[in-house]
Amino acid sequence: MATTGRRTNVEIVEGAYEAFNEGDMDALMGAIHEDVEWHELEGSNLGGTYHGHDEVAGNVFGPTAELYEGFQAVPDEFVDGGDTVVVLGSYEGAVSETDGSIDGIPFAHVLGVTDGRISSFTNYTDTQLFARAFEA
Repeated sequence: MATTGRRTNVEIVEGAYEAFNEGDMDALMGAIHEDVEWHELEGSNLGGTYHGHDEVAGNVFGPTAELYEGFQAVPDEFVDGGDTVVVLGSYEGAVSETDGSIDGIPFAHVLGVTDGRISSFTNYTDTQLFARAFEA
């Protein structure tokens, strides 16, 4: 199990998910490296590759708060791959405009951890299921 200081990489990632789901953006951004490379799937409302705190906050976290009610990324499993942590889980919440549910849409997130902070993130999910929630 890879460790950084006192916390393992899995613990760092677990803490980031807890902070996100509790709405603690200060703690979340503290867990993310300033030079993070963040990938959201093309074909989704947030699709693109973003670099650094400002781009991730402005293109991912801010729009997520506007587009969804009760949005949560609920992890079921954390897979320790050393400097890579894979998180398997599902989303919860609803589209603000349509009230279309995103409950149970599965995801696989692949996160890189460097020097005790999340340095990369890639989201794998079914964008078609999200699109249907926006059409509901």
